[in-house]
Amino acid sequence: MAGKLAGKVAIVTGAGSGQGAAITALFIEEGAKVVLADVNEAGMTEVTAHLPADSFRTVVCDVTQDDQVGAVVTTAVREFGGVDILGNIAGIGADFEPLPEVPLDRVTRQFDVNFLGPWLFMRHTIPVMIERGGGTIINIGSVFGLFGNRGNNGAYGASKAALMHLTTTVAGNYGGDNIRVNSIAPGRIDTPLARGRMDFARGDQERAADDPRLKRPSNNPLGRVGQPSEIATAALFLASEDSSYITGAIIPVDGGWVAAGGGPAGG
Repeated sequence: MAGKLAGKVAIVTGAGSGQGAAITALFIEEGAKVVLADVNEAGMTEVTAHLPADSFRTVVCDVTQDDQVGAVVTTAVREFGGVDILGNIAGIGADFEPLPEVPLDRVTRQFDVNFLGPWLFMRHTIPVMIERGGGTIINIGSVFGLFGNRGNNGAYGASKAALMHLTTTVAGNYGGDNIRVNSIAPGRIDTPLARGRMDFARGDQERAADDPRLKRPSNNPLGRVGQPSEIATAALFLASEDSSYITGAIIPVDGGWVAAGGGPAGG
């Protein structure tokens, strides 16, 4: 039986680990050809080690560099004939130093990766999608872009809020070209990046009892941290015809954190 993305061509940024890796694998499982883009070449090699060789191409790419972004899109067109799906997954996580102590170059880099990168990819892919008759764009935002969060310095959340605003704007501008643009706003997700930056739980309470680093999320109604696979299934929904009448949406995938009002210690 054909997959939900049979015959489609996707670009996935941040594909070398975490959510991007999970989305890449699921898109290929559902029949898409995928161009992986990441600065982490070794990560992309690991992700694709067990994938069919004819189902993907990898391009080392810094998403903040216009020429490198253009090279990814050119690869998709040359190798697979176009672009139907763009997954802007690459991002830099939150910082928790007090605002006056955060180096300016780190804040600039967060906005470059989290906002400018997706903007550049949309800049290059939208004309290709129009020529192809339409497409879908999925931007990974964050619950931190939906409400303030005591404990981080605000730059990360602001960069994700900007991306989600961009999502709704582009959706409004290009719906007439049959291009749908939506955003997923993850809560706490168990990724290598998150583990390195946050003291959080994966929701496995038996392991949490043995590891003091793993704490039960206090403001998350489902009482656990999400998995990259759960972001991937949401991305598949938005990439496929299952969501054919949805554009300009911001969809929290957060265990109910936003519904419960958010909060500084949340899920």
